[in-house]
Amino acid sequence: MNVLFFTYYYPPIPAPRSIQIGRLAKYSRCAITVVCADETRAGDATIPAGSPALVQRLAAYSPNTLRGALDCLPLMPDRFLSWCQRAGSEILRQDLLAGQEALVTFGQPMSVHMAGLRIKRATGIPWLVHFSDPWADSPYRFRLPLARWLNRLLEARVVAAADRILFTCQETRHLVMAKYPPAVAAKAAVLPHAYDPDLFPRTNGEKGGNARLVVRHVGAFYRQRTPDTFLEALMRLGRQRPQALDELSVEFVGRMHSRLNLEAVQAALPPGVLSFRSRVDYATSLRLMRQADLLLLIDAPFARNVFLPSKLIDYLGAGRPILALTPPGATAEFVGRLGGMVVAPTDPARVAAALEEALALARRRPPAIPFGDPQMRQEYRAEAVASRFDGLLQELVGEQREKKRCAA
Repeated sequence: MNVLFFTYYYPPIPAPRSIQIGRLAKYSRCAITVVCADETRAGDATIPAGSPALVQRLAAYSPNTLRGALDCLPLMPDRFLSWCQRAGSEILRQDLLAGQEALVTFGQPMSVHMAGLRIKRATGIPWLVHFSDPWADSPYRFRLPLARWLNRLLEARVVAAADRILFTCQETRHLVMAKYPPAVAAKAAVLPHAYDPDLFPRTNGEKGGNARLVVRHVGAFYRQRTPDTFLEALMRLGRQRPQALDELSVEFVGRMHSRLNLEAVQAALPPGVLSFRSRVDYATSLRLMRQADLLLLIDAPFARNVFLPSKLIDYLGAGRPILALTPPGATAEFVGRLGGMVVAPTDPARVAAALEEALALARRRPPAIPFGDPQMRQEYRAEAVASRFDGLLQELVGEQREKKRCAA
């Protein structure tokens, strides 16, 4: 089956979306053409991209130019609108859909779906929309009522025209589609993120020369999601049960955002307990996950979490115990089913207790045995997820052919 992937992010652009879309392209059995951005920032050569039939890269405007500055304005639904509309025009002008049996648009950014809507209206090609995250209902965006209303309008147009809509977990699907009629909501399905077992180092738990028990968080923090509760819990343990920190190494890898004075936090703990490392390439991040004794995941303290982060699926692939600071929702259900530990991300006392329990578990378990329910580990492997993706595409194309046959 010939399929066109329309996405801003694609390897080697260093972004979670690049990783997941590249993974589908690598393991799908479809003949894939990719239209994506040609980013000027440094790429990450360790992100695999498979072997698409064609990759058409269209330049993203430089922010140092006037056109680039205009392109970065907070337009609806996001600042990528201009690039996505230009890319959609190129797809039509170059007739890149010739011989293609389906179009797949990948958000974020959601502007790519607006360009996909234009292509759908112009060609009628079977169209699969991959939302991944919520759009108008995102708790991270659209705080102004007018912006929220406009994005609901844009989202509704895409949802009405799409032939199939994909989300990465049931919670996101329910949040977005609950406001639509049942016949429209029935177009939605769940396709989870995946991990690629071939990318993890073949080790038996070697920790890169660190003799301490290693607790590691890999990934960025930002304004709504910070490590502050965990750091407060760590200092609480240092004051009340200092022996709990003996031979412990806690490392944060990636961009930090905290309301705390991180130097003061380090000074309040014994030497060597807490460290920070800047962003690393994707292959290194997987190696660091694999070499940890305990992996840490921290979600924003919303009333309910509707996101299932792709990083968590890589944690699953690493085969290490997981401690998740997360509210009820997608992450809590996943980690609980896997056999990891879950605690609310708002109470330092409870986090401290959960950390001690998780450390005891990490000390007891044999590092050579992959952690987690074996059925889940199989379910989220890249081959299995790509096979489900191919099945959804085949079903979609078959349905559209049948509709045309009946209408003829």
